[in-house]
Amino acid sequence: MRTNRFNDGRPFQTLIESILKQYQSAGSLRVKKVEPPTRIIGGGKFARKVIHLANPYLDYLGCWSDRGGRMVTFEAKSTREPRLPLWTNGVTENQIVALRLWEKAGAVTFVLWEHAGEVRLFRNHEIDATLAQRRHLKLEDGIFVPAGTKWIVHDFLQVMEDLWLP
Repeated sequence: MRTNRFNDGRPFQTLIESILKQYQSAGSLRVKKVEPPTRIIGGGKFARKVIHLANPYLDYLGCWSDRGGRMVTFEAKSTREPRLPLWTNGVTENQIVALRLWEKAGAVTFVLWEHAGEVRLFRNHEIDATLAQRRHLKLEDGIFVPAGTKWIVHDFLQVMEDLWLP
């Protein structure tokens, strides 16, 4: 069953955008939303058709200033149900493969998942361990993302520092 039928993730994306602006202002992290590529076919106002192409990137992409410009890429998900499917209708096969490949190339990669106002961070090995047992993530399996200061409602940079800084 599709867990985001009535939730397209826009409120969570808006929240992430405001958090990213704060990180950028502080000079800590410069990450932007990656828009899926499109192709426009035809001409004129009414004969034109927009085709959405497969996105070779995850939702967000950028650099972590505090780590010498290390690449950061992550997928953001928001669900109404307390489970996040893996492989289809949640974190897709292509996204899981992209997470693995970018991590292998040296990037910091993860999935940020929001459910009922709570945010958890999942690294690749947590996703892989879950896939060995079942086809969905449970909220309690992820790393809790605490509240930050000022406009940083969910301070995932603090979790990144705890996990990836020496």
